[in-house]
Amino acid sequence: KLQIDSGIALKEQSSAPSATADYAKLAALEYGNDTYTKLLCHMDGSNDGTSFSDVSAGANGGASNHTVTATGAVTKTATYKFGTASAYFAGDDDYLEIPADADFNVGTGNWTFECWVNTSGNGELFSMGHPDFRILLESGKLKFVGGDQDSYLGNSTTFNDGAWHHVVVVRQGTNITGYKDGVALPNYMTTSSSMGSSSNVVRIGIRGDELTNDLTGYIDEVRFDVGVARYPPYSWWGDSTSGALATGFDPQGAAWPVSDIFAVDSGGNSRRLSQFWEEVVG
Repeated sequence: KLQIDSGIALKEQSSAPSATADYAKLAALEYGNDTYTKLLCHMDGSNDGTSFSDVSAGANGGASNHTVTATGAVTKTATYKFGTASAYFAGDDDYLEIPADADFNVGTGNWTFECWVNTSGNGELFSMGHPDFRILLESGKLKFVGGDQDSYLGNSTTFNDGAWHHVVVVRQGTNITGYKDGVALPNYMTTSSSMGSSSNVVRIGIRGDELTNDLTGYIDEVRFDVGVARYPPYSWWGDSTSGALATGFDPQGAAWPVSDIFAVDSGGNSRRLSQFWEEVVG
């Protein structure tokens, strides 16, 4: 019997403990930037800076990161969610651009987009153009365009109140769901259509195929994952094809990647324990 009166201190490791048969180990590991992550922009920099970067681990198979070019958009150090700054778009044709790449041709597979946004207006968050792939705010509401879909993910939920909000749009199988601050929006979509593009540039803050519908506001911590549905989280004993779905989630409390406690079994499989605890306690 193990009794813990105060707590256990765990040190983060660069890799999981070596496997030993018939029992599991606890380890503090990083997660949130892996081979599925095709774009990760922290939006950090100096005030009014024009330098932006992609630090994703999975871009181009891990061989090289994508180039991010700013047109009008700058980093602002007075308003940000994580790190030292956020990207600011003044609504005057300001945007970030990433060159066309096969990483963004998501097809019919799973994918996850997320960012933090602070705006009192509307406009594009992440766009490859119409009708290939667009995630935007319209009338304050989250909207998705892609494949054969073009509609709101939440008819009465708005994001444009001048506060920071966590935005998620995720495809799992044939379902596309939006989340605001960890809460699922009611109008999910069902589609079997292919979407994305390997020939269109990706733009943040303005429409991808034409320089319209520009955003006024701040965006921080943009992450785009291909081949995985990050949300909703599954129970500790489940995975992406089985197990119980969590009823919601708490957005991350720091820039990706973050550290958490994992149970690692003798086969090298891992489960994030706080995910399980959230379901049992929350």
